[in-house]
Amino acid sequence: MTSDKVVRSVLRMCAVALLAVLTLAGSGVRADDAPAAEAAWDRSLAIGLNLSEGNTDTTLAHASLRMVREHNEDYVRLLMEGTYGETDEDTTTQKARGQIQYRRHLDGSFVYIDLDSQHDDPAGVDYRVIVGPGLGRYLMRAEGARLSAEIGLGYLWEEVADAGDEHVVLRIAERGNWDVSETARFWESVELIPKAENLGNYLLISELGIESAITSQIYLRLVLQDRYDSEPAMDIEHNDLSIISALTWRL
Repeated sequence: MTSDKVVRSVLRMCAVALLAVLTLAGSGVRADDAPAAEAAWDRSLAIGLNLSEGNTDTTLAHASLRMVREHNEDYVRLLMEGTYGETDEDTTTQKARGQIQYRRHLDGSFVYIDLDSQHDDPAGVDYRVIVGPGLGRYLMRAEGARLSAEIGLGYLWEEVADAGDEHVVLRIAERGNWDVSETARFWESVELIPKAENLGNYLLISELGIESAITSQIYLRLVLQDRYDSEPAMDIEHNDLSIISALTWRL
């Protein structure tokens, strides 16, 4: 069996393990069937909409659902988001992303498994799925402030410009969250995902966001997202930058 096939088999088993972990985490029951206190999900729904009519009719809509649950040493993060844009009845933007990450906290560090899927019509990405495990370390972990670094291995499946591909990738990432005040928070993240056999072929994904309260349950959110592909499809730009403003509801 080739090394690629071994890695692929391990990662598929990791994906099955992730589903099992999420089932246990969602049920609030430990693996040994011992009773455990139910942990609440931190849920938020963000919706943004821009419309213009006249010489040019444009529509740009964005929605995202984020769910985080931390219980004892287990941490689960779910994200689903999509963006759709239209100008004079021609589709200009059509993007969707789903992400699941599970962390098992250790003493100042953690192990994780991550599943990330994407569709990006303007970039010619019919689908791109990356799954894999890794190790992380908290550089800062205090009330209202977290900063972590991660390194791991993954497997990527994709279809770009009607051409399918799959290969082993590395993943190096960092993520930070800070409560600026009692009513505002700031976050940022950077992910570098190079192809294992060719480090010059990589994805660089970053996000910068801030959210401030309008009421006890409604927040105003501003997010900058940037995605760089070192080897995009033909006639596609390397860099894709988005600035999103939205209202967020805490559910």
